Amino acid sequence: MFRFVLDWRIDGPDTGRAVRTRERVACGRWHVSSIHRSAVGFSAMATTTKKELIDRISEATQLRRSEVKKVLQTFLGFVIEELSRGNRLEFRDFGVFEPKERAARVAQNPKTLQPVSVPPRRTVKFKVGRLMKQRLDGEVVTARAHQGDDDE
Repeated sequence: MFRFVLDWRIDGPDTGRAVRTRERVACGRWHVSSIHRSAVGFSAMATTTKKELIDRISEATQLRRSEVKKVLQTFLGFVIEELSRGNRLEFRDFGVFEPKERAARVAQNPKTLQPVSVPPRRTVKFKVGRLMKQRLDGEVVTARAHQGDDDE
């Protein structure tokens, strides 16, 4: 006997994106399940890795991949170092990274319903900049060319 079940969970009422689909096919005692990122007529959010970003920058700038990797890794290292020191990082039109302190609090274990103390911790808050906000809202925007502005 064959059975086919298709389970859809849509991301929001009018986004048109399938977040997760599940197919289950049963044939006798065999059961096959698979999870798909997209389905016909729907698109899922893609993830860009550091490797893919390095390849794209290398191609766009005609620099060797090893040079781009070294620069990007150095940049990310400096970002982490500055945030760990408690410094705020501002990239004009892109956004602001700011370290924040989360206070200690008492939470509840959902399984046992017992109170659990959560210690204070540091986290990073990101505030979207003007240009990125406009691009995310679907506006066609070109980046300003800052010539001679190395300190921004």
